[in-house]
Amino acid sequence: MSQNEDMAEQGILLDLPSAPPPDNSEPPRPPAATRLKPINRAQKSWEELDLEQLIDAHHPARAIWDLVERMNLEGFLRANKSVAGVAGADRIDPRVLVSVWVYGYSLGIGEARELDRRMRQEPGLRWLSAGQTISYGTLAHFRGEHGEAVQGLFAQVLGVLSQAGLVKLERVTLDGTKIEAVAGAHSFRREGTLTEHLRQARQVVEEWSTEAGAAEAKTRRQAAQQRAARERAERLQQASQQLEEVRKGKHGELEKQQARVSESEPEARLMKHGDGGFEPSYNAPLLTDVEHKIVVDVELTQQASDQQQLQPALERLRQRAEPPPQVLVDGGYVTQDNVVRAAQQGVDLIGPQLDPERQRERNTQQALLRAGIAAEFGPAAFRILEQGQALECPAGKRLGCVADNAAYRSYRARPEDCGECPHQQRCCPQSGARTVKFGKTPAEVEAFHQRMRTAAAREVYRLRGPAAEFPHAWIKDKLGLRKFHLRGLAKARLEAWWAVLTYNIQQWMRLCWRPTKAAAAA
Repeated sequence: MSQNEDMAEQGILLDLPSAPPPDNSEPPRPPAATRLKPINRAQKSWEELDLEQLIDAHHPARAIWDLVERMNLEGFLRANKSVAGVAGADRIDPRVLVSVWVYGYSLGIGEARELDRRMRQEPGLRWLSAGQTISYGTLAHFRGEHGEAVQGLFAQVLGVLSQAGLVKLERVTLDGTKIEAVAGAHSFRREGTLTEHLRQARQVVEEWSTEAGAAEAKTRRQAAQQRAARERAERLQQASQQLEEVRKGKHGELEKQQARVSESEPEARLMKHGDGGFEPSYNAPLLTDVEHKIVVDVELTQQASDQQQLQPALERLRQRAEPPPQVLVDGGYVTQDNVVRAAQQGVDLIGPQLDPERQRERNTQQALLRAGIAAEFGPAAFRILEQGQALECPAGKRLGCVADNAAYRSYRARPEDCGECPHQQRCCPQSGARTVKFGKTPAEVEAFHQRMRTAAAREVYRLRGPAAEFPHAWIKDKLGLRKFHLRGLAKARLEAWWAVLTYNIQQWMRLCWRPTKAAAAA
């Protein structure tokens, strides 16, 4: 076998890849660096701003300005010192300040500093202010003053709503809501602590006065500290006076000793809220027109109970409506006295029926507690004699009838009988001679019960809940006014007027302005 034949029979020992063809292309280049725009927040630039393009034609700020521009705002200029020919800066137009605050409340902004901050960014606020800067001090001063002017503007807005057929004052509802005060619950103190703190505050004021008299000049910080010390002493003095007012509503010596008031906001009162908690608050009863839920009046009171609010509300209502309209109330306002007085004033009161026995029992218990009389010596312990002309007490003594009228029948014992009685300390510890009074159901109350038993009256009463709760929910949830931003009863009352003014303007926007805009665009 030849050598070539031997190689042909031999197998492939290793399969080598074929050599790649020669590469005559250029070598690869490294990737080019990515170009990015630089970030430089320190760069200053001129801004071209068209205020009219910031908001569209249907923006709420335009609606507020449209309404406020029609109003007479001379009341906001009564203390104006910026007049022609006198040196000083020009005053900001009250139309701008009113519109800014109304729009701010509609956004849930109730703090002047926050409104000042948002004014640099929020389109509606920038449009309303025409791009000008308004300091928080100017905003705060404007909101905290001009009480009469705000109420006058409120009345003008009601006039616009009335012309639009949204306020008729034929049927209104009265309902109160609790709004928290600025003060915290921890600021409440009893008499002993108040007296000591007042002594210390007066001492600090006296020291500052002595130092101020010796020094020829004071720094701004020293002046602020002196002013703060003086204001604290004034608040503590007011707290001592308010403590006496609180004690008048307490029964028994122990309750009076435990009475407390706030050092930081003496006019605030601890009130129970819907969640069961107690917070320093004010009670805000609103009068609302039932048909379109427009608020026609607001008040602020220190009384947590609604019983005392009906008559003042009717008095304010009579200044707006003649004859008095139909008034829908809940059970908190329905008392025998309120029913009788409302009927005498010609007011058609609609509310839950009274429970005469329960009401009489509650009134009796309260009267016994105020007089310091033991429960076992209540009116039920006295036996009726001589067909109602006399009573017999538990000790067997006679009480003659001394008064008999449409409201009650009253009996009184002889002082000598009570003076010798062993039960005197438990039966009449304060008067020395026991008096027993039995109330009668007035004819006005009977007529009220008969009216409320009818299907028509019950159907009308069903309108109360939606109409009364709607503005409360709007003011607290949409405007965010669950807690006042201003301290003290007078300032808080003014903020309540700002809130209901904003609420009514928003109802005008909802019921008048937007439908008109939509119809014009169709």
